[in-house]
Amino acid sequence: QFDAVMNYPLANHLLRFFAYDAIGAEQFSLDLQGYLHQYPKTVQEAAFNLIGSHDTPRLLNLARMNKQKVKLLTAFQLSFTGSPSIYYGDEVGLTGEQDPGCRKCMVWKKEEQDHDMLEFFKKLLNLRKSYPILANDGTFKVLEASNEQNYLCYSKENDKQIFLAVMNNHPAKQTLPLPLDLH
Repeated sequence: QFDAVMNYPLANHLLRFFAYDAIGAEQFSLDLQGYLHQYPKTVQEAAFNLIGSHDTPRLLNLARMNKQKVKLLTAFQLSFTGSPSIYYGDEVGLTGEQDPGCRKCMVWKKEEQDHDMLEFFKKLLNLRKSYPILANDGTFKVLEASNEQNYLCYSKENDKQIFLAVMNNHPAKQTLPLPLDLH
């Protein structure tokens, strides 16, 4: 029986959209839909959703040193179905290219760590722990994707709650309408 996977397929979709800007929001939405139809929900919930690992350059390097891209990608990773995995050091902005850079030692000196990034990771992890809908207690659905404005709007919903996220992957700040009637 197939129970779970080291989820490099999902990581590749996330990196292509958030870190590399290789695809727009509409293609990312299609890729996600394909991914979601590839595995049963029980497998998706147990999937090892990693972005970086000992076999890849560090997340910050993959995002071309763009901390906002790292934050956006991580916010998606931690609100998506599955078991997110954070490779040691990504939470403090550790850098490193391909082997051996991706396997370098953790930076323990507080003055060499990115405390803003660490607080961001902690906040997201606390939200995921506090609201099970952000983990596996909700059904994921893309509501809207726009290549022109390069944003994605998605929801997770269960019988009691709805979580709505708008991911602006455009370099400029934007005002985006919510694709829901909340009255």
